[in-house]
Amino acid sequence: MNFTKRIISAVLLSFIFAALLAPLTGLSAIDIVDGAGTLGRVEYGDDGSDAPQTDTPSEFYGLLIDEVGVFDADEEKELLELLESVGKKHSCTVAVAFLNSFSGSDIVRFAADYYEEKNCGIGDDKDGVLFTVVLGTVGKWDIRTHGMCDSAYDESAIDEFEDRVITQVRNRDYKKAVEEYASVCDSVFEEYKKFPLGTILGISLIFGFIIAIVTVSAMKGKLKTIRRKNNAADYVKKDSLNIKESKDIYLYSNVTRVAKPKESSSGSSGGRTSSSSGGSYGGRSGSI
Repeated sequence: MNFTKRIISAVLLSFIFAALLAPLTGLSAIDIVDGAGTLGRVEYGDDGSDAPQTDTPSEFYGLLIDEVGVFDADEEKELLELLESVGKKHSCTVAVAFLNSFSGSDIVRFAADYYEEKNCGIGDDKDGVLFTVVLGTVGKWDIRTHGMCDSAYDESAIDEFEDRVITQVRNRDYKKAVEEYASVCDSVFEEYKKFPLGTILGISLIFGFIIAIVTVSAMKGKLKTIRRKNNAADYVKKDSLNIKESKDIYLYSNVTRVAKPKESSSGSSGGRTSSSSGGSYGGRSGSI
């Protein structure tokens, strides 16, 4: 009986010591976790805030980085929940970063490296999208897409992003900009899941092949009475062509002019890029 009591006492003491030592291990409730991984997190800048700084988790659906201090605590919570909901719905990271500055001279390359530095992306393909706004004297913006999000964000989707989101950034309505960004991501990913690019191309090829066969068959049916001749003279009716004199006469010229492309008034530019580690990213960048 005494032995049994000692065993029970030892187990209880183990639980007590574990509870007391837990705060010393660095564990905290700053990250919200469910069965699929961390939902999201907020990072704060060096603005004197007492908010805790934590390491970025390995996988998360939403990320809001505010180094400038454009949002208050309530806005950060609301926007993070919005980003999380879209990211979890489509199994990807939906991230936003408001920065004072960036390293290097190319925001495109910086954003690709920043995506990896912050451990963005879900799954083996690291599916995710990062919207970066650099305020201050620089005034730059960038959107980087990776994995599934890269395939979903075609040129028309990025055009929609620029029209709806960057307009709000230029109006300095940053909260509305993040809300529009989440909305665009949701609709773009939803549409892509309905009709992925591979499916669209496959259907197009199949229908094109069918139409080509039908067209060629119809044309071939009309030519059943035609027989191939041995030489060109066989195609000319006898005594139907008698050329006595020939001349080359210049009639007119046709000149086509193409205007030199002008830079976009928004100052945006597209194109793919690679991170320092070799990761491939799509997206677009521009000036605010």
